[in-house]
Amino acid sequence: MKQYTSKQSLGEVADRTLWTYLIELVEQVAGDAVNPGDDFQFMDVLGGDIFIVQSAEDLKQIRTATFQETGDVTQDTVVEESDGYLSIVETFDAFDCCEYILNGRYVNILLCTNNSGGDTYIVPRNIADKCDNIRRSIMATSTAWGDKEEKKPEAESSDWEEDVAEQETIVTLLGDDSASDEIDPLKR
Repeated sequence: MKQYTSKQSLGEVADRTLWTYLIELVEQVAGDAVNPGDDFQFMDVLGGDIFIVQSAEDLKQIRTATFQETGDVTQDTVVEESDGYLSIVETFDAFDCCEYILNGRYVNILLCTNNSGGDTYIVPRNIADKCDNIRRSIMATSTAWGDKEEKKPEAESSDWEEDVAEQETIVTLLGDDSASDEIDPLKR
């Protein structure tokens, strides 16, 4: 996984379309806090760094908000290294942001872990498609944030019809209460 800590470090991103997207994202979030031409640390503006996933193995480093006691962990999980928070490889979750970007070529994942935000993970589509929990997390995030309109990913997914049916199941798993417009993030 490649880590970027500052605006200047993004100059190393080979995909110029992704580079432009990330620069615009950072400047939009920063607003008036920084001058567009200035370099700054992402931790100061985004509350975390930007990571670009390089392999399916890197997905184990993307943490969800789902906690599991380490005493109940099997050898197949990596929870012990993460203080009990499961990775996206182990479970799906509703994130603060989990969506297809740049015509479906990437997935943007953000889990806010502090008052300023958190780390942003950019997952190339060819890697994201190897982890079904990413697809499920996109749907769970959309449901949790109240996106009433079902949207196809910008690039066609052959499993879209199954995704629509599965979204109802995810709503149930998240404990969506139709009497309330808000979802309690602690209720699972």
